Amino acid sequence: MSEIEVKIRDDKAMLYTPYNPEFVKRIKKFSDARWNSGEKCWTIDESNLDAARVIMKEIYGYADNEINEKVTLKIHVKESVSKKHGDVILFGKILSHATGRDSGAHPGSDVAYIHGSAYSDGSAKNWESVVSEDSEILLHNVNKNLYEEYLENPQEEYEIEIVPDSIDPAALKQEKERLLKRIKEINYILNCEG
Repeated sequence: MSEIEVKIRDDKAMLYTPYNPEFVKRIKKFSDARWNSGEKCWTIDESNLDAARVIMKEIYGYADNEINEKVTLKIHVKESVSKKHGDVILFGKILSHATGRDSGAHPGSDVAYIHGSAYSDGSAKNWESVVSEDSEILLHNVNKNLYEEYLENPQEEYEIEIVPDSIDPAALKQEKERLLKRIKEINYILNCEG
């Protein structure tokens, strides 16, 4: 899943989000949060939806009720980047995922290595996921808000630039459908209160 969606059923909000370990960690702090394995979503009380949207915005750069303007980024890794016992993540995208020293590593969705690689390293007990120095990586479908926020405090190990995208008619159609759905919801709310 690459988009965020919220469905309301019986005073419950069903949160459909792309996988992000930080989102999982934070949503689990809601006393009413439950993972729905059948629907593959987090379920919370509808009354906590605004709080969940704050977390979505912080993690993904947008929430279900906002526009998700996306960009493609070209990343130059100036020095090797690693994470012990976890994934190397940038803009919510997994650059390197390993499960042990000898497991090897691979990138997550929307990540393409032009040069360099993801690999596993370290000892058996202190393994790490690594992105090699001088890697060139394309990150697709990055929320533009996250990129603009990053520009305020860039990390020294990365050089990042936006890659101009061509117009994607399918993405425009999807955005139009989402906006029309939101307009319908707003009209319903206004008619109920009016």
